[in-house]
Amino acid sequence: MKLRTLFIYMILLSPSIAFSQYLEAGISGGFSQYFGDLQYGYEARENNATFGIFARYNLKRQVALKAHFSQATLSGTDATQRQTNSFESNRNLSFQSKLYELAIQGEWNITKFDIRDDQVTAPYLFAGIAGIYNNPRAELDGKWYDLQSMGTEGQTLEGGKKYSKVNVAFPVGVGLKVSLSERINIGFEFGLRLTTSDYLDDVSGTYPNLALLEELNPIASQLSFRSPEILPQLAGNPVGKPRGNPNDKDGYFIGNITFSFNLVEGYDLEFDERLRKFSPNYKPKAPKMPSLKSSKRELRKEEKIRDKARSDRFGADAKKKKKK
Repeated sequence: MKLRTLFIYMILLSPSIAFSQYLEAGISGGFSQYFGDLQYGYEARENNATFGIFARYNLKRQVALKAHFSQATLSGTDATQRQTNSFESNRNLSFQSKLYELAIQGEWNITKFDIRDDQVTAPYLFAGIAGIYNNPRAELDGKWYDLQSMGTEGQTLEGGKKYSKVNVAFPVGVGLKVSLSERINIGFEFGLRLTTSDYLDDVSGTYPNLALLEELNPIASQLSFRSPEILPQLAGNPVGKPRGNPNDKDGYFIGNITFSFNLVEGYDLEFDERLRKFSPNYKPKAPKMPSLKSSKRELRKEEKIRDKARSDRFGADAKKKKKK
């Protein structure tokens, strides 16, 4: 048992491991931006709010693991593309969605980050994997409809299959972390999310047979083919014509400001004298004052030593006198 305890103690104090192994917990807030069939690049009018919570475990000066949960709003519309491409202009589709993301990612600090050695600023790169839930919606005559259940590309017709609202994303990006104090950090992070879905916007393949879809659900037919709303001369049944691009997956960006707190106590860091000051319950030990009893004992010991020294000296002098 003693050997095991000693082994654990040595690991905790190892400079390569225990120097900064601590946990952070924090919140984040910022903006999100979608890209896909309804939006190819950055569009300021489609910036939406995002917020989340996260926990980061700092393994080494240059390595950390982070888990986070975020909610983002995504939106896109062909209206922003009308000056550059007639296909999108005539298509006249749009969507909005709440997206939920649960992710884990690894972080590599380009410069070392160690709040004990005044290395308090570090740019970093990150990459990870996430599970996402997305439910695209669209507005028609002042009412919002869930598009997945409508089957706007014929998913509800015979032989069709609805796409999944749950998919996988791969976050990659850059960030900057700054320690404001021994307990508080601020950060800035910008990341791209590559996904396995082409239906974040409900647009991917071709138009279904609108006659059949209208028999099943007239609202679904209207949400599928919206060109006649702005160009009545395009009314008809565009069955089989391109509605989107199935060869490119959808994705999104998230830019965040983060605030976090270092959680030290309870993670064995107080084995290390250098880290005890980070504990909220840390109190420097006052110097131990000798008790009155111990002081009296020490005085008696000193008196005995002095008495013995005097008696030895007098004895030596007496012997010298006898010899003379």
